[in-house]
Amino acid sequence: MTETILLVMTETLLVRLVVLGLISAGGLVIGWQGYRGFRRNDNQTLLWLSIGILLLTTVPIGGAGLLRITDVVTQQSVNLIVLMLINSGLIVILYAFTRG
Repeated sequence: MTETILLVMTETLLVRLVVLGLISAGGLVIGWQGYRGFRRNDNQTLLWLSIGILLLTTVPIGGAGLLRITDVVTQQSVNLIVLMLINSGLIVILYAFTRG
């Protein structure tokens, strides 16, 4: 019985890691494309947009994983930091869309 529960937990963890990896990789690709657009067109809006996308996707996933592995802070602190990073990414994207 415990082996079945452990197998299900392992499969769930594996699926979660794969999904988080895909989200992070997608955010990196989109952020990189935005940065390339900034360099090619010298458009600051694309730079802010790519920073916001990275803050929204890749940085929270990597930061949360790093904080959980090192066990520096509590789980509640990790959740707070992740939410702050996601919100800052949304604010940066909003700034990119609304700047003059």
